[in-house]
Amino acid sequence: MLSKILLSTLFISPAYFSSSMHYVNKKLAPYFDNYTTLVNEVCQPNQYFYPSRTMITFANLPETVIGKCSYTPTRFVVYIDRSFFKDANEEQRNQLMAHELRHCLFQVGHSSDDNNYMAPVFPELTTSELYNQIYDDLYQSCGQK
Repeated sequence: MLSKILLSTLFISPAYFSSSMHYVNKKLAPYFDNYTTLVNEVCQPNQYFYPSRTMITFANLPETVIGKCSYTPTRFVVYIDRSFFKDANEEQRNQLMAHELRHCLFQVGHSSDDNNYMAPVFPELTTSELYNQIYDDLYQSCGQK
């Protein structure tokens, strides 16, 4: 399960409606909030892409895919594979959401470092390793507030 690739096509599932233009599935909201809190600690709103329309939801993704970010100039959508999420622990869930939101909010690709949370194949990271990598990326992208 952990060797799944983090990109592919998608199938939409119902999402929790949280505002007129933003949808976050209730089960995914804590992981969305965790990452966006870190972003807001380090970055100014004009330093990342946060469109007027967003959707964070589950999808039945192909067998080798556990998450997907899709964005246009006016919106982004994060799809999380429901079977991966069901079997994942808290660290893996946070890591996957951080990975996909990094794609969407900062419009960056994958890392060539297989031990980085932005690698195309899901690495096993401790919470400390994950947060150190996230902060490193945020400071590189945004500097310090």
